[in-house]
Parts: sequence; structure tokens; C-alpha cells
Amino acid sequence: MLPLPGVRPRRGDLVAQWGGALTDLWRVRRIAGGVATCARPEGAVAGDLWEFPVDGLIVVRQFGEPIFPALVPLGSTIPSFFKYYINILRKSTVAKCQ
Repeated sequence: MLPLPGVRPRRGDLVAQWGGALTDLWRVRRIAGGVATCARPEGAVAGDLWEFPVDGLIVVRQFGEPIFPALVPLGSTIPSFFKYYINILRKSTVAKCQ
């Protein structure tokens, strides 16, 4: 299970409660007025519908489900910065091997 913080739940998403176990999963059936109506996912013990505040839910993806729409860029890097340190690492590695 991979939690995706910062992603707003949508209808059909698999979610868990903030602070709860990632194994306690729910499937969002409907969202209205900041409240998500959820049910247990298919294959789990069937039961009634439960309502949770949307802010108290975290979207969860299972292995094999795409996550790239939810990824957010954190910034960019300066290539020359890395080139400098890569050269230092290469020189120190060569010096240790000799």
C-alpha cells in the first residue's frame, strides 16, 4: 500500500483514515459537502455505508495502480552542482582503489 498525502479523494478511490492502519481500507462511493460516503472494498466483509470527513481521509494506491497523476514536482536541480560532486566522488573512489 502506498499512501498519497495531498491528493483529494474522488469517487471510486481507495482510502484509509488519517492516523489509522493502512489495512483498514474503504472505497469512496460519493462525496458531498465535504463528507465522503464510503463502503468496504470488494472482497472484504460487506457492510453498511459509512460517512467520513474528506479532510480525515488519505488516498491509498495498491501495487500496480498508477500513481503518476498524483505526483507533484518538488523543484528542479542545478546540473552543474551534481557534476562537481560526481567528479569528487570519482576521484575519491579512484584514489581508494589505487
